[in-house]
Amino acid sequence: MLHSIGVDGLLAGLEKLTHSCSSFGVWGSRTKDKDLWVGRNLDWASNTGLSKNKLLTVVHPPKSEGTKYAHVNVAYAGLWGALTGMSEAGIVGTEIGLDTRAETWLGLAWVMRLRYIFENAEDLPRAMTLWDYTNNTMGIMHGIGSSATGKYVIIETNSLRSAYYLDNDVRQVNAHMNGTHYGYPLKDAVWRTGHAFDPEIMRYAFHPYPVGDVEEGSMTRYMLTYNAFKEYEAQAPNYIDAL
Repeated sequence: MLHSIGVDGLLAGLEKLTHSCSSFGVWGSRTKDKDLWVGRNLDWASNTGLSKNKLLTVVHPPKSEGTKYAHVNVAYAGLWGALTGMSEAGIVGTEIGLDTRAETWLGLAWVMRLRYIFENAEDLPRAMTLWDYTNNTMGIMHGIGSSATGKYVIIETNSLRSAYYLDNDVRQVNAHMNGTHYGYPLKDAVWRTGHAFDPEIMRYAFHPYPVGDVEEGSMTRYMLTYNAFKEYEAQAPNYIDAL
């Protein structure tokens, strides 16, 4: 994709999309040295003024209560949580908003939940255990990855449920809406843009995903990411690196 339309063409296309939340994780056969690479873009409009106060906040938790991992929160001034970030143990976390009618106040706010996982998880299994130990509050799609495990997991949530997705998930292969196929999973890659795949998560969505005016841009971004990974795959194995 990047090589066929150019970076300028890609950016021009993305500027037309009003909903821009996206994240991905790639590893193994798709990356140089089989490293895990995770990307996340924030979807807030550029003219809100928030960008003038963006911060990388490095937190060193007290170790008096046992092992605690230092971590960096990627956010803005005034937010003592993490929109995305990573820990010294190699845990990375991301989020994407997901509209839902199934919400509750009875849980740990997700920006603090990510920090809780950064502080306490040494690998992906531990991160998943901590996730299950805490409650969902609202519709969010989280991504949790680990450099030690070398994998990335998408978690679709509302207050009632967490649905976990690894790479090549059959639920995406079989995903259809209004007669349109909209799931294209790949090996060693997981990504989301703004719509869910789990039927029980979709059941409580405000808008029909991914078909409809509000989420039309979500499917466009989903396919942009898919086509990019397929083009990298066609060029050479282990092609993706930091650049």
